[in-house]
Amino acid sequence: MRVGALLVRTAECMKALVQAPTAQAGLNESRYNVLDTLRRKASGACTQTELATNLLQSESNLSTLLDRMKRDGLITRVRSESDRRMTLIGLSSAGGEALIRADQARARAAAPVLRILDDRCEAALHESLEVLLHGLEHALGVAGRAASRVDGPQP
Repeated sequence: MRVGALLVRTAECMKALVQAPTAQAGLNESRYNVLDTLRRKASGACTQTELATNLLQSESNLSTLLDRMKRDGLITRVRSESDRRMTLIGLSSAGGEALIRADQARARAAAPVLRILDDRCEAALHESLEVLLHGLEHALGVAGRAASRVDGPQP
């Protein structure tokens, strides 16, 4: 397999591996990704436009999801103090707790598979993926928008 195809297939398999544990923790992948992105924001909140950009989605696709997450108490929405036309989306305490449960469940599910990598291979893979991700985000125009995204809990 070529590297690109191998990477896509690996990502698909990893996603399939963590979907059930994420659901058992009370989230689906879309909700997990929103909460994970919010967790990584230095300010703790962002606009819907910023969130959509980071998630590589359109704002319209994200709107219904955010409405449901707000209704379920996973996120907060507050008017910006500096620009009252803007609404900031943040991680609620319930959303943070759900995210921690999902992180733990995902880590338990992935651990047996990831054990096949020794420390040297894991470090090399981590470094290579960070370099590749940086390049991809730059190419897509989202470079630097999800700072420290890979430093948090890893599935």
